[in-house]
Amino acid sequence: MDVMHILELNKKPGDRPVDLIISADTVVEAGGRILEKPDDAAHAKLMLQSLSGTLHHVHTGVVLVVPQLGPAARVPPGSQDSLEEGWLVRSFSCSTQVEFERLDNDTIDAYVKNGEPFGKAGAYAIQGLAGSFVRRIDGCFYSVVGFPVNEFCKQLLRLIDEGHLPLDE
Repeated sequence: MDVMHILELNKKPGDRPVDLIISADTVVEAGGRILEKPDDAAHAKLMLQSLSGTLHHVHTGVVLVVPQLGPAARVPPGSQDSLEEGWLVRSFSCSTQVEFERLDNDTIDAYVKNGEPFGKAGAYAIQGLAGSFVRRIDGCFYSVVGFPVNEFCKQLLRLIDEGHLPLDE
């Protein structure tokens, strides 16, 4: 089910099939360039070669969408949230600095042949075999994985505390 279908379902009077929509995406930034997911094996190799022995940043953006029904639908003063057609939209991002060891071509070739780089920003999965490429990180490990759990939990609690998410249903 896509987000637009969920939004349409929530427009019907009396219907509220969801309380929260969560969306996230991750990109890698290296040398002023954005590295998304590789197109093919050659592209994955180029990405990994560019990350080898360097520092780069991983940015994960998250959007939380909550239906706001009735006259109570409002955004608190000073909030960075937005209210769009009865939906409270809250977004945040987390950035983590990652330093890779120097990778030789045989290591890169074997990793790409394994298939793990595909569908991954920057052509690697820190939670998988590529964890062995990482010298150090500064920031949230889970943001590099693709979902900053700690910050998500803080934002979720904030939504509950502000009365945007019901706990009694």
